[in-house]
Amino acid sequence: MKKLIFILILFSMITCIRNPTALVEPYFNPNDLDKLELENLENFWQGDTVEIWINPIPYIREYEGFLKSMDFRCDLKGIGIFVFKTQVIAVNLLGDWNSFSNSILLEGDTHDVIEEKWWYIKGDPMSTILVNKFNTILMLHNYYMNKNDLMNTAIEITDRIDRLSRS
Repeated sequence: MKKLIFILILFSMITCIRNPTALVEPYFNPNDLDKLELENLENFWQGDTVEIWINPIPYIREYEGFLKSMDFRCDLKGIGIFVFKTQVIAVNLLGDWNSFSNSILLEGDTHDVIEEKWWYIKGDPMSTILVNKFNTILMLHNYYMNKNDLMNTAIEITDRIDRLSRS
């Protein structure tokens, strides 16, 4: 009888572990980068001609777990979207940032505007922010925008990432 009870308990534990309804982390497919249509952010680009680069930054491109990136650049403005295998890898890259970059990256401590984890490059005024959304990092840079406009643009882009991501 004790063996039967032990087998039933063991069976129920295995069944719980293999629960197919467990939450799956949303995932942004790197093949959907062009669907973000980041060249069409009128408030950001204001009619400027935008250059698009694929996988342009070597230290990110060589980071383990990196999949693909696109960079949109014009004058003193830029948007980079970097896609990794997992969210953990994406966040780890930002943890390692100061070891491979000349700029000092600090984590944002307020989440009243941007809910996700976000960072900024130390400087005055704040002109560069990085935001983690699922398995992506958004890097947004614009010397002409104030902090609030920069953050609102980041929210617009992370909303686009959210709409295209799958569980």
